[in-house]
Amino acid sequence: MFAHWEEKRGRKALPERSAIDPGAIRTGLGDIFILAFNRSRGHPFRLAGTRVCALVGAELKDRPFMALWQEAQRAELLRLIDLIADESIGIVAGASGKTADGSSIDLELLLLPLQHWGRTHTRLIGSLAPLSVPYWFGTQPIGPLAIGDYRYVGMRIVAAPPTLALPLGEARVRRGLVVYDGGQR
Repeated sequence: MFAHWEEKRGRKALPERSAIDPGAIRTGLGDIFILAFNRSRGHPFRLAGTRVCALVGAELKDRPFMALWQEAQRAELLRLIDLIADESIGIVAGASGKTADGSSIDLELLLLPLQHWGRTHTRLIGSLAPLSVPYWFGTQPIGPLAIGDYRYVGMRIVAAPPTLALPLGEARVRRGLVVYDGGQR
């Protein structure tokens, strides 16, 4: 999904929601979801794949994404989502959850911002995929998720040319060092 997101955004900051082609990411559709960027409503699900719904044992449409997470981590996750939207970057994170009987599952979370009708801060696309599918998957819902380590993805670093240094043509190399004449002789 990340490669498709990168391809669709091209040289723009974000891809348009309508540019996302479900056929191109069909093998992962069960793990993919789209959120509305609405902090006050907990970033509700616009749609969620069947495996994401099976993970929690419920249909997720219009339910808040934040409700899936441990209460102690919600503020941090809200901060991350704000950062994702503000900076036009994504995150990939480890996550984990447990069933009522103590069975655990390790997951990978990917969250990426989208434009919708040319506006930012409106949609997020993501995936929540198990690292390995346990035998009980889909028969027992997991409780609140815990977010683990994360890293940012899709950052674009734009380096401006230096403005204080003279062009190399006006410098000389002396004993392995580049010497710029300062104007005094």
